[in-house]
Amino acid sequence: MGKSKMNSFSKEEFKLIVLNSTSLSDCLRNLGYQSISGDVVRKLKDKIKEENIEISHFELSTSPVKRTVENIFIIDSTAC
Repeated sequence: MGKSKMNSFSKEEFKLIVLNSTSLSDCLRNLGYQSISGDVVRKLKDKIKEENIEISHFELSTSPVKRTVENIFIIDSTAC
């Protein structure tokens, strides 16, 4: 199993990235992740908690569009 990207940063670098991010997704992008899965989000949350980093500045992410089968499985869907 390969080394996690988020573990390749020092504690100080990781903390700065979290503090300069606006959301979990933004944080993962800033850590170098191109695709975001539930597993990597869970790992990020665990590491943030482990390092005792404040994330109250993160924006709440809510989708402005209610997702349905009709608006997901169409050409040019914004669901991805």
